[in-house]
Amino acid sequence: MKIPKSQDEIDALVGKYLKPPKASEAENGRRSYAAPGASKLSDQEAVEGLLAEQGGKWAALYHGDRAGYASPSEADRSLFGKLMFYCGGDLEQAERITRGSGLVRAKWDEKRGGRSFLRYDLERARGAWDGESYTPRGAGGVLKLNQSGRGRGPGNPGNPGNRTRPITAADLMAMTFEPTRWVVPDVLPEGLSLLAGKPKKGKSWMALGMCEAVAVGGVAFGTRSVDQGDTLYLALEDNTKRLQKRLRKVLDGRAAPEKMHLHTAWPRLDEGGAEQLDEWLTEHPEARLVVIDTLAKIRKPAGGANIYAEDYAALELLLPLAAKHGVAIVVVHHLRKMAAADPMDEISSSTGLTAGVDGFLILRRTPGSKGPTLYVDGRDIEEPTEYALHWNMNTATWTIEGAAEEVHLSQERGDILLTLNRSPEPMTPKETADVMPGAKYNNVKYLMWAMLGDGQLVKDDKGRYSPTNPTHTPGNPTDPTNSTNPANPTNSTNSANPTSESVGAVSGLVDAPGPTNPTFVDTYAENGASVSGVSGVSGDGVYVHGPECDCDWCGE
Repeated sequence: MKIPKSQDEIDALVGKYLKPPKASEAENGRRSYAAPGASKLSDQEAVEGLLAEQGGKWAALYHGDRAGYASPSEADRSLFGKLMFYCGGDLEQAERITRGSGLVRAKWDEKRGGRSFLRYDLERARGAWDGESYTPRGAGGVLKLNQSGRGRGPGNPGNPGNRTRPITAADLMAMTFEPTRWVVPDVLPEGLSLLAGKPKKGKSWMALGMCEAVAVGGVAFGTRSVDQGDTLYLALEDNTKRLQKRLRKVLDGRAAPEKMHLHTAWPRLDEGGAEQLDEWLTEHPEARLVVIDTLAKIRKPAGGANIYAEDYAALELLLPLAAKHGVAIVVVHHLRKMAAADPMDEISSSTGLTAGVDGFLILRRTPGSKGPTLYVDGRDIEEPTEYALHWNMNTATWTIEGAAEEVHLSQERGDILLTLNRSPEPMTPKETADVMPGAKYNNVKYLMWAMLGDGQLVKDDKGRYSPTNPTHTPGNPTDPTNSTNPANPTNSTNSANPTSESVGAVSGLVDAPGPTNPTFVDTYAENGASVSGVSGVSGDGVYVHGPECDCDWCGE
């Protein structure tokens, strides 16, 4: 029997199973960092580097195989991110190479913000690119650092399919980045944030109000001017009828904004919700704010095996989306029943949830507080701040009155001044604290000492205090002939009440709607209750929130 010669077949078999694999050109190459600009490689060199990647994944994708990707857009963005590495951020080259791939589709030529959908997606990929680029072995090159781009994205070599190398501290300090964009100045930066509060305490109203303000480019929280942009509100605990009723109250007669988008149903993040949100953000390049109400409706149901890990992973898919699209994503959640010294400890979860987000907005009212507050903290917040809030029942909106410590301190000073003005004689701190319901002696003593230093109080040789500009003096305060009466509106020397034309029946009270004492920042209610932007009477004299109110806040 004659055996035919088949040397070629034998060589192929040996080469396939016995010879070590040849290192790919991509593995033999070096990584360098470069700012976006003209590529150092030709189109052919870039494509050859891409196709030489081990495993064949990128070669298959380049030739049109979208297997393993949730959508065509996800496949596109994966390739675009990888091309930034081989094209050095050169958008023209990346577009030429992409149009020569097997992924071409008609959607790429649709217009988005004055440019093609393809160019828009490529720009997004370059924005997420960290500047690391491919240099063939032997080509030399200088280490340069990216001057733009942010966060994570498909092209970030931090992804599992890539390898990174550290940079020096000097290189890091030489980098420049775009400044943090604020959706609501000093309150809500771009990134992933939790908005937490107790049930039925106004979280959803706050979220809805922010979306409406951003959609029209108006004012959020009554004091913060915001830039206009598309907003998406996922009201996953509402139906359309209730959502319309709520929005009508917030709008208060204004036209509904075209840039405000609403949904009452959305897939869970692990069931396509993250990909669908990515698609929406891509289709709305001017988007600035997304609100998800609530966390329980979009997170993967907990298995109970590792609570910390499950909480940490609950919102993990949203972090790169916020960074990639430069938007704020706010997820509404609940607080525990018990108060805590650290506001973040009040969030209903393990520490895994709080560790996995960029920031927090905590709507709360602690026992003994003067009113509701909004605690703001996060990675882009230099100093945690707690704001005093004012609730308008007519329009179901929140207004920031200022830093809670300052607003509430002003209110406490007002209570002291009101007490001293009603007293016919100067009072010691102990006497003052005794007639002020719920007041603590040490707190009153310290505050009166501070008010003495600020010029709001005077102290006699017996240690008793009285207002620097009293609105009550012994005798007959309503006698118009009493020329020494500071409460007498005809007294030309009275600087405490220069504008009042009448005096109420009860001394020590002013009847003007605004402050009448030019040296005091405090105003008093006619009924003697303390007044500030948090409770009592609003600046326009319309009752909004106070002891007689039966809303959730006051009814506690």
